[in-house]
Amino acid sequence: MGSSLLKSVSKKSKELKKINTETPIEELTAEENSRVKTIANDLLEDDPWNEEIYGESEIEKLAKSIEKYGFTGVIMAYPIEDGKYRIESGHRRRAGGVAAGMQEFPVYVTETPKTEYERRIRLALGNAHSREMTPTKIARLAESLEKAHREEVAAEMQSGELPSDLTKGKVTEEVNARVSLDLELSTKIVYKYKQLLKLIPELQDLADAPNVPWSAVGPAASLAPERQKEFASSIKRMLALNGTVTRKKIEEQLYTFQHMLTGMSQYEYDPNDERYLPDSEKSQEADRSKKGRRKNGGKLLAKGYNTLIEALTGDDVIFKATEREIVLAELEELKRIIDNKIEEFREME
Repeated sequence: MGSSLLKSVSKKSKELKKINTETPIEELTAEENSRVKTIANDLLEDDPWNEEIYGESEIEKLAKSIEKYGFTGVIMAYPIEDGKYRIESGHRRRAGGVAAGMQEFPVYVTETPKTEYERRIRLALGNAHSREMTPTKIARLAESLEKAHREEVAAEMQSGELPSDLTKGKVTEEVNARVSLDLELSTKIVYKYKQLLKLIPELQDLADAPNVPWSAVGPAASLAPERQKEFASSIKRMLALNGTVTRKKIEEQLYTFQHMLTGMSQYEYDPNDERYLPDSEKSQEADRSKKGRRKNGGKLLAKGYNTLIEALTGDDVIFKATEREIVLAELEELKRIIDNKIEEFREME
């Protein structure tokens, strides 16, 4: 989509990036400082839409820090009814302050959102730019921003700010561009994060682990839930043995599971089968002796080639809009597998 349709990050979004809850008051400009008010705690309320999750231990730790060093930074909130203010950034810090006995807080007062989608966008960005995020939290944040920006684009099409005849594809492109701009990530990286939302909880936990490359886990979204569970177990075994796992090892394991998914393996998966254990667990000699007759790869390829080509190039073939993300994920995985196989053949020359 051309730059004429791409809407830059809103003024309030930029404000949330420039000023976050940990910005010391002394670092604010005179104009910014004029917007800071001391507001009683009972006049502040959390936004019920806030999705930020924090545990009691984190709040206790923050409270001790506040008791020792004082409350630094500000809470960001905007005025609502009855003289109260709704927090859009700083929910966690306020909870820590309350636990430390604070009864009032320095608040950077922002403008009240004009629409519900603006409120959602600002709330999401407040979380994104105020603390460290895990991969799955970024994924949920991207999903929340996408929903809000879809509402925003629809409103702009209705008001005439954007062309009213935008196709669904162009709308999606515009929405993705805005989410990308908000998160300061490429649309490709945002898509990889969103893949994590299609994973079972065990794989999401692994994606958040510091010793696991999260982007290598995401493509497992194309597996059925039961296969994902088995795939998670295989990664956990590698972690138990080595304490960490490389991207290459995860991709090799996923490749095996993809083969099983498409029926290209003549074996049924057994998590105790040595052939599907990490290399460090295998006995290579035993592995070779247990393998049955190999299938002819050329014949298998020829068997499915025409069907695949027809699906990808046939004039009478259509893909439903509801299938778009699934098909895209499968095509990207197919491309990765084909690229790897081409490289293998080149090395054989």
